[in-house]
Order: sequence, then structure tokens, then C-alpha cells
Amino acid sequence: MIDQRRGEFLRKLFAIVALIGTLAVVVAIIGGVWMRIAGDDQQSAPAQNTPPTSKPLPVRPVQEVRAPDQCPPPGGPPRLLVSSDAVTVCDVPRSAAYVLGPQAIELQLTQVDSVKSPTSEFYVVRVTMQPVSAAAFADLTARYVGQQLAFVRDDVVVSAPQITAPINSQVLEISGQLTAQQADEVARLLRQPN
Repeated sequence: MIDQRRGEFLRKLFAIVALIGTLAVVVAIIGGVWMRIAGDDQQSAPAQNTPPTSKPLPVRPVQEVRAPDQCPPPGGPPRLLVSSDAVTVCDVPRSAAYVLGPQAIELQLTQVDSVKSPTSEFYVVRVTMQPVSAAAFADLTARYVGQQLAFVRDDVVVSAPQITAPINSQVLEISGQLTAQQADEVARLLRQPN
């Protein structure tokens, strides 16, 4: 009787040990596969290589803001702006003429969205840049605190914010009491595809 119980106990013990061993092997395999998948994701898509969603966005310092009657005549194809030249261009509603210095940088954007501001009834345009562009923009905004920088697209100033402090973020928001329609138009201009 004791040998029978002992034999049954040993069979159960071996079964439990075998089950634990099998579970350990399965967990090791799943862990290895998971690490492989997670490692491949991190290696194949680092943040620096996020593909841009739009043409590079030129940024120019604003040298002067003039009356709208100083705007270049409307109509005709957009002028080709040479990055090393100072130029005069209008904003989207043609409410001001901007005298812009030579192009300071080009930003590579990865995402542009028009969103409702959580703190007001207005809308903002949220712009996400590649990390390299964000670093260059942080350096540029540090040099231009107290001045305006213009985002230019197709011979038009899309936005010309006053820089109040260096912008050290990969995401920036363009605001200014924008309606939903105005924010959508700004976002559309900024996200022009390559």
C-alpha cells in the first residue's frame, strides 16, 4: 500500500515537474519572440527616420511687416523663392506684406492636424517635426526670441508667430483665434505632399 502511494506520488511529482518544465520552455520561446518583435520595431522605425508627410517647410526671419497694399500683385503662378534672397510676400488673407530675410532652415514635418483648443472656442494647428528639425528649430528660436519667424509655403506666409521663448519641442501649435475653417486651411497648406 505504501509503495503504491509512493509510486502514485512520484508519478504526480514527475508530471508536475514535466508541466513546469514545459511551461518554462513555452515562456522562454514567447519571450524570445516578443523581444525579437519589439527589437525589430525599434530598429526598423527610429524616430529620426519617420518619413515626412509634406514638402520641407521653409522658415524665414521677418524683417518688416508692411501694409497690404505692398503685397505683390495677386494671380499668376507663385514665384520661385530663392532661399538666399530677401523677399516680400503676403499672408494668406492678404492682410499684411512681410519682408523676409533669407531662408534660415527647412523643417521636415511628420504630422499636421487642425484641432479644437481645449481652453477656448478657437482652433489650433498642431505640427509635429522630425527630431532633427525640432533640434534645428529650437536653436533658431533661441536666436530669434522677441522677433517673428515666418512659415512660408508657395510664395505665401502661412503663419508668422512672434517668438517669446525658445521652442524645445518636437510638437508646436500655431494659434491666433483661428476658426475651424482657418485652421483647416493653414493645416492644408502646411501638409502639402512631397
